[in-house]
Amino acid sequence: MELHTAVEQLKVWVARDLGTYSDPAKLLRGLSVQDMSATRIIGERKVTDEWRITLDLWTRRNRFQVVIKHTTGSAIGAYVYMGANATSRSWRAGEDWHRGNDLPDGEFNEANWSRILLAILSYELDEPVAPLSPTALTAPVLENMDPRIVVTPTMEPVSIPARNTGEADAVLHHRHNSGTACAACEILVLRQALAATEGGA
Repeated sequence: MELHTAVEQLKVWVARDLGTYSDPAKLLRGLSVQDMSATRIIGERKVTDEWRITLDLWTRRNRFQVVIKHTTGSAIGAYVYMGANATSRSWRAGEDWHRGNDLPDGEFNEANWSRILLAILSYELDEPVAPLSPTALTAPVLENMDPRIVVTPTMEPVSIPARNTGEADAVLHHRHNSGTACAACEILVLRQALAATEGGA
């Protein structure tokens, strides 16, 4: 494969797959082309990279580098390689190096390009520290709930006396973001106030 052909193909993939929320022309500012050979010794073989393309992609936390090179002299003959790696843009406390990882690699083809993009997405995802709480209670659902069930927005245990029996009501806890309006809380706060008023009457 010629260098020009590989560069143009990479530009097509960048525009198609990364251009939805980014400007492909700006992303391609990280494109670098080296049209020169470099020889390496692998085992007893002399392997030559005829040309090399690198594409640096940046996020707030990491730099991802895609490497494409035309290699000759390897055990499988001449081929065009594509791989990628990730490097943190900041040090961790107590360390003076940038952590990183290798991403998928293989031949220069669309399937391998897709594997690299999915690896970048997976690398950037944050894992929740705990399962989500059952906050998706809606007003229609609450209207049909057992009146003894009380939802507490503060997550603090409460015991509301039943109107006539003196038994403690059941408690269903839930949480939501601080400062966020919550229809469930508003409805049940009113319900608790009404129950307390009627119970004291």
